[in-house]
Amino acid sequence: MKPGHDFIGISVFALIFNQKGEVLLANHLPTDKKPKEFSDCWSMPGGAVEFGETAIEALKREIKEELGINIFEEKLISYDDWIKMGRHWIGLNFIAKTKDAPKIMEPDKIKEFKFFTLNNLPNNLSDFCRGCLEIIKMEHHND
Repeated sequence: MKPGHDFIGISVFALIFNQKGEVLLANHLPTDKKPKEFSDCWSMPGGAVEFGETAIEALKREIKEELGINIFEEKLISYDDWIKMGRHWIGLNFIAKTKDAPKIMEPDKIKEFKFFTLNNLPNNLSDFCRGCLEIIKMEHHND
């Protein structure tokens, strides 16, 4: 039985901000697990929630596995349904903070990462990432 195929999969992702207010994005490589629309574009790091794990525990684990950093002040900002190609995933999208310097821990999954200012984001963002960034921009605009 495979999550997303045989039953609904749950995944977690985060817009992670450093102490300068820049957001950390990753450019993912194509894999058997990752659909092409999430590859070769800038997106949020994250991954699947495992059985018996809370969403926050999964988020912290996935970020540590991918980028070797610890996160804190996690806050849920939105969710997405991804129902395509015989798959069904629900993505929980968070914002978080880090004080750590990231490094690529899974070179077979991540091509590169970079911190961006909200005013200087790359053009090739994943749709999910773009939607989350719009939420963040609206919240900052209303402050």
